[in-house]
Amino acid sequence: MLDDVAGTPGRYVIAVPRKELAEEFASYLRERLDTKTLHPIVKTIHSGQAGFREGVVRRIEEALREQGE
Repeated sequence: MLDDVAGTPGRYVIAVPRKELAEEFASYLRERLDTKTLHPIVKTIHSGQAGFREGVVRRIEEALREQGE
């Protein structure tokens, strides 16, 4: 699935059950996207991140707005 995402232009939201898996997926995508696009944007959002007061849903909504929903 991640190779399909990396090879197909578009915007994606990928939800996984563990924050470690989210970080792993993001790292994998960054490696693949760097060779296929000029300016890939990969954001990892999870409840274990320090320094965020907003909830996960609010941060996902904000990330979508930033990218021109």
